[in-house]
Amino acid sequence: YKVRPILERLYDKFSTMYTPDKNIALDEGMLAWRGRLKFRVYNPGKITKYGILVRMVCESKSGYICTLKIYDADGISLRDTIFELLGPYLGHGYTLYMDNFYNSVALAKELLENNTIVCGTIRQNRGVPRDFREQIKGLKRGEMTFIRDDQVLLLTWMDKKPITMISTMHSAEMVEVPRNFGKTTM
Repeated sequence: YKVRPILERLYDKFSTMYTPDKNIALDEGMLAWRGRLKFRVYNPGKITKYGILVRMVCESKSGYICTLKIYDADGISLRDTIFELLGPYLGHGYTLYMDNFYNSVALAKELLENNTIVCGTIRQNRGVPRDFREQIKGLKRGEMTFIRDDQVLLLTWMDKKPITMISTMHSAEMVEVPRNFGKTTM
């Protein structure tokens, strides 16, 4: 509550001073903080282990922070947080890139209804159909499989471990790309 007026002023300036391109990304960042704070976060897997977690929507091209929300352990669901952050950009044809922490099949469908295209990785337990998960188990390195539910594409390719992506803008076509050392891979 002490910094809320400052944050609200920043939000207002962020949105009025700059309009982002059509490609935006949703991710989080950690502000290092070791002092006493009710909503300080500890994550042993990060370089900055203690701090204040900030979720933000940024423009993909420049990295400009369009909106942000400080995680304060207030019990708001992840879906509601995502829609709060994306509020000014819903219904305007933006393409949103997210990592597997945020993505789910249900969220992709809901964002598509709000004229927002989604692309990113997805966790297997976030609405991926059981029969598709069974197909993934039989894949060998370099192979891929996909399933499409209306406009939502789930695609998995096997590298060292399976990598699953969700997209509402891509097809399931694989394209050969040259590697750095002259070899070609799929």
